[in-house]
Parts: sequence; structure tokens; C-alpha cells
Amino acid sequence: MIEVLGKPKEILLKTLENVVLTINERYKVLYKEVMKPKKVKNSEMFSTVLEVEVRFNNFEDLFSCILDFGPTFIEILEPDEIIIKSIEIQNTLSDLVGKLHDMSRIIERLTVENILLKKKVN
Repeated sequence: MIEVLGKPKEILLKTLENVVLTINERYKVLYKEVMKPKKVKNSEMFSTVLEVEVRFNNFEDLFSCILDFGPTFIEILEPDEIIIKSIEIQNTLSDLVGKLHDMSRIIERLTVENILLKKKVN
């Protein structure tokens, strides 16, 4: 499940349709349902959820999809047991480390920009 928040609601629906298309370009989408957007209390924002069932060829693909699309909930329907080769875990963890380093650089840049903006305001 992938949850989004924003406005207007038409943009949310279009965004989720694009997400489905992108996922389907990389993997196999078996099922999708976009819930009707609901207005968030005391806000102009809308919230909606995409429920999508995807078939992955391996653990690396599953993990890449998680990193790229940030689902709020994941359920593995099959198989009941998964055997993962160490190279798959190694590659997956390397992708995770790369993503964490990217996020760290972004946070550092935003922190510096925030400090500079505060100095300008004062």
C-alpha cells in the first residue's frame, strides 16, 4: 500500500496512476486499486491510498521497489519461505547504504540552507 497526501485530489489520482505505470515498467503489476481521496480534517489536503499487488523476480527487486516508492505497508503473499543468496543481500544492503548516504547529504544541505536563511531573517 502506498499512501499519498496533497491537493488537489485530481493530482493525487494522476500521481498514483503514474506510480502504477512506473512500477509496471520495472516489475509485474497483478492488481491495483486506488481508493477515493478523502479530505483531511481541518485542512485543504486530501489523502488516498494505492493498493497494488506486484510480482517480483527476486529479493533485490522487492527491496528496490520499497526504496523507490516508500510503501506504508507490505504483505508478502507467496511463497511462504524465501531463500536468499548472500550476493542478493549484499547488493540490497549496498543499495540501502547508498540511499542513506544520499539522504544524509540532502539533510546536511538543507540544514546549512536553513541556518543561512535564519541568519538573513535575523
